[in-house]
Amino acid sequence: ALAVPKCGFIAVDDAIDIPVSAGVYNVLSWPYETETGLDECGLVESGFKADITARRSDQIYFFNPQTQRYDIPVFYCNYPGYEGWRYQDQTPCARTLKPGESVLIKTHADTPCTFWTAQRPYAAPQRSLQE
Repeated sequence: ALAVPKCGFIAVDDAIDIPVSAGVYNVLSWPYETETGLDECGLVESGFKADITARRSDQIYFFNPQTQRYDIPVFYCNYPGYEGWRYQDQTPCARTLKPGESVLIKTHADTPCTFWTAQRPYAAPQRSLQE
């Protein structure tokens, strides 16, 4: 079998600002080459609209390559004692963002988030130019 090298972008900045428009569907992908949990990706800290129900919050739909459709959405619940990422039926969600994976973020018109500041989930390599 022939091995084909993968080429691509390796982010070394501490964070990348990804534009997010309010009141529309935004098709985005995780910009780093390591998988990360939703709690660590920076969406909530960037102004992702949270609420106690999926209907009133912003939502993330994960693309399913097998069905070629977006799956059931998840949202961030901000009800005291139940804070965290959940499916529409309120069950906890442990989904992760994978490198290059397509996600659809549905935002409300009053969403304060204009940029998703995606936090780098690893320490950038330190290398001198003299090596």
